[in-house]
Amino acid sequence: MSATPAPLPRARSGRTAAGVLALAALAAVAGHLAYRYVTNPAIPRPHDFLQVWSAGRLVAAGENPYDAERMYALQVANRMPDCRTAERPDGYASMMWVPPWGLAVAVPVGALPVDAAQLVWGLGQLVLIAGGALVVWHLHGGSTARRWVPVALVLASGPVWWQTVAGQNAGLLLAGAVGFLAAQRVGRPVLAGALLAPAALKPHLLVPLAVGLLIDAARTPRGRRVALGGA
Repeated sequence: MSATPAPLPRARSGRTAAGVLALAALAAVAGHLAYRYVTNPAIPRPHDFLQVWSAGRLVAAGENPYDAERMYALQVANRMPDCRTAERPDGYASMMWVPPWGLAVAVPVGALPVDAAQLVWGLGQLVLIAGGALVVWHLHGGSTARRWVPVALVLASGPVWWQTVAGQNAGLLLAGAVGFLAAQRVGRPVLAGALLAPAALKPHLLVPLAVGLLIDAARTPRGRRVALGGA
């Protein structure tokens, strides 16, 4: 007969329950503060978020996301920061200058009401960064018992919070790069290339990686399969 698993010590179970409750309370408070922040009419929305949301909004409505006048009208109506300066007295739109296929990222965001979209976009990037840090920790042999270390480093990072509040898309880029590494580790080169595709949203940030991929594709069949998956 198989042995009956021993029950967890009561003290350990109590600490686990307390930890879960504390995390739930922290998440509730953070969610409330984030909602108050994005709905406060006195606080302008960040340019980087607005360009994604307004471009997605126009595409979802069958309009042209490269029309600066329509982009500007949507952004001004949704609390865009004041763009007027001595050099640009009339203001200007914050454009999402990506190839058409890059707009696939913006459409689900633009389909949401602007308040919900800002929460989903900003917090989603934070979750992707924390998740990417956990995967990298695992790939490099980090202790399971110390998984809190990469998460704590992410949450204590000023640049991470800056990009989250500013509405940037670093989470997507990191998720693509980490997915590429994980798929390569398990011998799935086509999947690795496909997961790296989000990096094409800002290819200028990953030029050394692109050069390495091109060299590998010229030398090995595996590298060519990675390039095929990315294409």
